[in-house]
Amino acid sequence: MKNLIVGGTGFVGGHTALYFKDLGHDVTIMSRSAPRGTSRLNDLPFVAGNYIDEQFDDARLEGYYLLIFAAGSDMGTFPPDGSVSEAEYFEKANIEALPRFFEQADRLLHGLEGLAGEPDDERRIAGDAEALEPGDGG
Repeated sequence: MKNLIVGGTGFVGGHTALYFKDLGHDVTIMSRSAPRGTSRLNDLPFVAGNYIDEQFDDARLEGYYLLIFAAGSDMGTFPPDGSVSEAEYFEKANIEALPRFFEQADRLLHGLEGLAGEPDDERRIAGDAEALEPGDGG
């Protein structure tokens, strides 16, 4: 079964992706940019995506058994050109973009009831502790 790690090239997401891969899972990583250097992350399928600025109403989120969200927004992603204030940027990234992303993921991974609910069709968004059991969905 296919698993998607959003933020899969970052510190937490990258380690999570490799952990699941080493357990035998079919892992795809999603991030703003592809992995750099000689990391084993380069061996994983990559999907480009920026949850802050993009809509995910296309097929990029379809077909996965498990979605783990490990992406983040920090000062490294803050636009240095002065086009928005820090408060405006963090509102966009956290108050607007995160709920939008999960609403779109919920629709595309049809059958999910969200982070706290039980899915109707066996697929899960990470946050359901049962979904993170090793060997579940390899």
